This record gives sequence, structure tokens and C-alpha cells, in this order.
Amino acid sequence: MLLICDFIAMSSKGRAKKSASFSRKDHDNLLIDLSYYEDTPQGDITSQAIFKNAPVAKAIFWAKEPLVVSGWRFVNLLLARHFKKLTLSIDYQDGSVLTKRTKIGTVSGPITDILRAERLMLNALQHLSGIATQTQIFIKKISNQKVSLLDTRKTLPAWRFFEKEAVRHGGGQNHRFSLSDHYMIKDNHSDGAGSLEKAILLVKEDKVCNKRKSSLIITEVRTDKEFKTALKSSVDIILLDNMSKSEIKKCVRIYKQEKMPHKPLLEISGGVTLATISQSAKLGIHRISVGALTHSARAVDISLKIEKTLSKEKVAKI
Repeated sequence: MLLICDFIAMSSKGRAKKSASFSRKDHDNLLIDLSYYEDTPQGDITSQAIFKNAPVAKAIFWAKEPLVVSGWRFVNLLLARHFKKLTLSIDYQDGSVLTKRTKIGTVSGPITDILRAERLMLNALQHLSGIATQTQIFIKKISNQKVSLLDTRKTLPAWRFFEKEAVRHGGGQNHRFSLSDHYMIKDNHSDGAGSLEKAILLVKEDKVCNKRKSSLIITEVRTDKEFKTALKSSVDIILLDNMSKSEIKKCVRIYKQEKMPHKPLLEISGGVTLATISQSAKLGIHRISVGALTHSARAVDISLKIEKTLSKEKVAKI
């Protein structure tokens, strides 16, 4: 297992060695540990002062507004790693659509542990449920169209696994997870290489040389001229980046006229909002990527309220 000290040591050298293993489990444990030690480095001095004997308590998670649930995986990992005396009971799993004043779940155990874990649990649930809820709102706008809604890499550092899960809980799909997954030629790549055509050629050479058969080639285009270049280059996905409605329509016309055995998917990216996504979905494209699913989602209102405090003899009855 990769520990915090290992990660810091790797980072201090400027880069991790290629042999270093950094799994999903390592990532999750690191985030959980950082969150925990950030919030309670020396314990909860207030709760320790008030509850000398740490009585057993039961607390309820409440949805205080309509929402889509996400974040239980974070909560489960947090409790398993740092609050082993707490027991979590989930009434509505991730992806559940809830109305206001719905009981989401219950946590029971020593009241001092509940209060120490409270903010960490709520931060995760409110933030991730906010992303899931935002995603579902966007999904509803295009539900009558055969168009996929995708997220982007515009996520909080270290939270990408959880935020992309939240997008799926809301009904969306995930774009590439990291820079290592697929080739994506953006405007700075094209400008730096001298042209889009040259950038595509260099990427294709690299794909063959490094045997990255499963890696897709995705390219952004800004004009119909670049669109024609990408189309003839047989890339996998073409992103119509920040184009106007008329420019997108022009590219779609070119796309339909082109006779090819395997056409790339067309994706709209940049500047898509709740007010515009319905119209964008009707333009003849296949995918729409929206950064706002993660970078602009509002945290939803979820509370955790102590219902009762019990003696240790009654803990089995909770």
C-alpha cells in the first residue's frame, strides 16, 4: 500500500518512478487520510470536553431538498479506515432520486466519533450529490434525443474518481479519466505543432510505436477547415469546440456528405449550458461534454441530526 509519506517522497523528487504503483485503492486511502488528518489532527476537543464517557448515539442523514444521492462509497471508506466503531445503515443507495425531507441513512456508535466524522461525511455527500443532481438536470434536457452527456477533466484535485462516479450516478457518462487514457489534440497542441494535420500525424505515429491500440484519437477543431482535416485523417472523435450554432450545422452538413466506411463521432464541447443544451442536442451530433457538471455543481443540502443518545447496553438495539 502506498502511504502518505511515500507519496510525498515521490512528489519531492519531481516525478514518480515508472515502477511506482499508484492504484485506485492507494488513491482513495490517500484522499481519506488527508481529509481525516486535515479536520482532526489532534482530535475533536469540543466533543471530548462535553462527552467524557462517549455515550452511544444514533444520527440520521436527511435530504433537505430534492436531490440525487452520491457519496456513500467515500463515507464507507472513511468509516472503515478511521471510525471502525461507527455503523452505517443506508436507506437510499447512490443514484437514488429523492424528494425533500427524505431520510437517506443512519449512523450509530460513540457520539464523539459521529461528531468527528460528521463534517467529512456531509462534505462528501453534499458535494457529490450536488454533481449527481446537476448531471440529472442536464440529462432531462436531452432525454428525447439520442445524444450522450459526458463530463470533462475539470474536477477538484484528488477528487476525480469520486466526482466522475457522481456523474454516472446522475445518468451521465465519463470522458477520458486522465491524460494517459486517450489522445486528445487540443488547440494548443495544434498551434504548437504548426498545424492540426501535423499534430494528428505525430499522434498516429506515437500510437503505432507505443502500441496503444486501445487509445482513441480525439481532436478539437475550431473551424470548418480544421473539421475537414480531422475528418479526412480518420480520427475517432471530433470535438466541435466553442463553435456557434451555424458553424456546427455547417460541419454536420460536411459530415453527412462525406462517404466513409467508419465515420468519427461528433461532439460539442465548450460553452454548453442548461439554457442551450436542448438546442445543441438537435444539431445532428452524438455527444455533448459539459465541464459544469463537476466544476460548477452546487452542493446540495443534507443534514445529520442526532436522534437519540443511548447507554452502551442498548447499542445492540439501534
